[in-house]
Formats: sequence, structure tokens, C-alpha cells
Amino acid sequence: MYPETKLSTLEAAKEFSEELKEMAEEKIKESVEVRDGYSEAINIIYKKILKIKDEFSRTFWQEVLKVILPADYKHAVTEIVKWRRLKLMVNNTNYNNKSIKMEKGKEIAKETSILGLFPFEKLRKLGTRHQACCPFHQEKTPSFIIYPNNSFYCFGCNKGGDSIEFMKLLKECTFKEAIEQLAGRL
Repeated sequence: MYPETKLSTLEAAKEFSEELKEMAEEKIKESVEVRDGYSEAINIIYKKILKIKDEFSRTFWQEVLKVILPADYKHAVTEIVKWRRLKLMVNNTNYNNKSIKMEKGKEIAKETSILGLFPFEKLRKLGTRHQACCPFHQEKTPSFIIYPNNSFYCFGCNKGGDSIEFMKLLKECTFKEAIEQLAGRL
């Protein structure tokens, strides 16, 4: 959300579509140039790694390559993906309308208080946090913490997340179904 305008990212993309198309083309071109500057050297190294016969060694060196890739290269690759996706969203109005609905639902879902989603056992306030018995496993001593930023963590089963993740775990549903259930509550 952009606080000055109260527009979501997708609404802003729809509002400024022509400017974004031009900007996306420029940013993609810049990022492709950076990526291509490193690509030849990276491809040579990767081809040598693929020739290693021992699977363990080959996997090891593939992981090492991922770690030692230059930050500029990694940033360029993520920028290309991001700007191409934004360009797709701007060009496809059907995608925009569905995505705007989903984004608004996601915002509403994240704001939904975890405390109101389940009748917690042994719920008590500890400073700014709340503690209760975990709804995901059987326990006698509370180990489930709900934080003021509307996130949770259970020290018993090591599950944690936000209200969307809580609903996914509680109802055993998908991300999309959890958003629909949470957004429908308000």
C-alpha cells in the first residue's frame, strides 16, 4: 500500500500503466545487460561442474557456485523477473482485476487478529504477548505465543507465521482458501 495515495501496488500499476510499461522496458534492458555481463563466465564454470561424475561433488560445487555468484548478478536476475511480472500485470487487465481482489483480501486477512480465530485454552496475557495451549498439538503447558504484530509461534511443534498461515494450519487449506475465509470474516 502507498500511504499517501491509499493505492495498492496493482491499483497503482493500473493507474500508471503507460509510464510503467516504459519503465519496465528500461529496467529489464538494464538488468539483462548486467546479467549478460556475467553469464559467459558463469556458464563456463557451470559446464565444468556438470562434467563432474561424482554426484556429491557435483551438487557441492553447484551450491558453492550459488553462494559465490556476484550480488550484482543475483540482483539483476531478480529484477528481470520482477519487472517482467509487473509488465505482464499492466498488459493483462483480467489478471489485474483478479490480482487486485486477491491483494485486498490478503491485506484484510493479515490484519485479522489471531486471537479471534480460535477459542484458545489457558489463554493469558504476558506483557504485550498472549500465551495459550497450541491448537496444533496436544499439550498441558502453554507453549503457543501470539505476538503484538499478529504473528504466532509454538515452541512445542515449531510452527509459526501470520494469521494466513494460522488459518492454513488450522483448517488444512490452501493459501487462497485461507485468504478467502479470513477476508470473508470482516
